[in-house]
Amino acid sequence: MHERNPAASRALFWAALALLALSVYGLATRLDAMIGPLRMFVNMAAGEHIPLSRALRYVEWDILLPPLHLLLCAVLSAALLFARRGRRSCAVMLPLLAGALATGLL
Repeated sequence: MHERNPAASRALFWAALALLALSVYGLATRLDAMIGPLRMFVNMAAGEHIPLSRALRYVEWDILLPPLHLLLCAVLSAALLFARRGRRSCAVMLPLLAGALATGLL
């Protein structure tokens, strides 16, 4: 029978935890940079009494893509962190998630 290697399990745990911390940090940074343009949109819609459907045309939707990407990375790294069953699948998923996170932080 296969015996579990505790060192490998600890390494996978700490790597997943590091990816979770990096993705949450990147998400917090991107959300902070995104609040300014969205605040302008809310002020325009509420202050000038512009209908919401017309005000939505002025929102740049490109500013929402990096936070959504980082949110997905955070959810996947949290799932990887709590995946206790398959060490092999965790070991395969770690480099893929690290690459996805690296593209989101650029």
